Amino acid sequence: MTTSARIEITATALEAIHHGAGTSGNTSLLRTQPVILPDGLEEDVPFISGNSLKHMVREAGARHALAAMGVEDGSLSKGVVDLLFSGGALTKVGAAVDLAAARRLTGLFPLLSLCGYSAGNTMVSSKLRVDNLHLACEENAWRMPATLQELPPAR
Repeated sequence: MTTSARIEITATALEAIHHGAGTSGNTSLLRTQPVILPDGLEEDVPFISGNSLKHMVREAGARHALAAMGVEDGSLSKGVVDLLFSGGALTKVGAAVDLAAARRLTGLFPLLSLCGYSAGNTMVSSKLRVDNLHLACEENAWRMPATLQELPPAR
């Protein structure tokens, strides 16, 4: 049986958000996406990508699990660090997938299955899908909950 759910979250930044698209001279460029506003005009609106948010879930989960297990900094191989913090890489060729090894791995570290990973010749897709985060700003006010439309950033 497969269960799906959609969870909508309203998040408040506790510190400055920097999710830029590079620089132009000494100016940091915001990452933007084109959005058709209710009046039919297109506007480039700042956002934080879902992949960036999913990476934050992966990193926070990996750090928490390693701390809970008492794993010392610098004691893991580069391959293990890559697997836990960025999803790993395909390192073997061939079509024969060791299903028992894949089950053991996700049983030992469930976060890998949640966020997806590649190891050996196996790719496991993420169970977690994270959409882009819409920022509270004038251009997004029309799609924000009424409780947020009154906040200063939305004006």
